[in-house]
Amino acid sequence: MGESAVLRVLLWRHVMEQGESFQLRAVEHGRGAGVEWSGFCEALGVESPQGAYQRARRLKATQVRTWPGERRSPEFARDHEERLAQEERERRTRQAAELRRFEEVRQACWLLLEQRDGLVLDAAANEWVSELADVVADRRTPAEQASLIVYLRQTVDEIHQLARRTNRPSSTTPAARRALEQATDLVQKPALPSPRRPAASQRGNHLSAADSHVGKPPPARRRRTPRRGTSR
Repeated sequence: MGESAVLRVLLWRHVMEQGESFQLRAVEHGRGAGVEWSGFCEALGVESPQGAYQRARRLKATQVRTWPGERRSPEFARDHEERLAQEERERRTRQAAELRRFEEVRQACWLLLEQRDGLVLDAAANEWVSELADVVADRRTPAEQASLIVYLRQTVDEIHQLARRTNRPSSTTPAARRALEQATDLVQKPALPSPRRPAASQRGNHLSAADSHVGKPPPARRRRTPRRGTSR
C-alpha cells in the first residue's frame, strides 16, 4: 500500500508538470495575441499584472530540467536560456565565418581532388578523399557550405597522419604537393569573424532571453506621496 501511495505521488507530480507546461504555452500564446498581463490575473490566481508576470516567470523556470537538488528559479531559467542563446550566437558566428570563405575552400577541394593520383593514400585516407569528392559538389544550404571545411580538414589530416606513420612523403608529384600544401594552409588558418554588431544595450533592447518568451513585465505602480501641508 505504501508503494502505491508513492506511485500516486509521482503520477500527480507528472500531471502537475505537464499542466504547468500547457499553462505556460497558453500564456505565451495569449501574450503573442496581445493580451495584457492584467488579463491573466484571475487565470493565474494572482491579484496584479506584476504578479501575473512573476507567475509566468516561475512557470518558465519549472520547464528547465535540472539535476537533483537544484533550485529551479526564474533566475536559473534566465541564466540557462542566456547560456543557450550565447552558444547559438557563437555557432552562427562560426558558420558565418566559414560561409565567407566557402568558395576558397571549394576551390582547394577541387584542386586536391584533381591531384588525387599524386597523393599517397591508404584505405582510410582514400575513403576520406572519396567522401570529399561526394560532398564538394552538393553543398546547397548555408550549413552544408559551412561544413565543407570539416571534410577537407579530415582528409588533409588523414593524409598527413599516414605520412608520419609510414615515414613516407604524402605526395609523389609537385602539383599534388602544392595542392596539399594549399589545403593544409587553409584548414589551419582560422576563419575571420564578421564585424561585431552593437550590443543589445546600445540598441535599446534590455530584455533577457527568458523575458522575451513571456513578454515585457508590466510597469510597477508608483505610490503617490501627499504634499507637505496637506491633510489626508
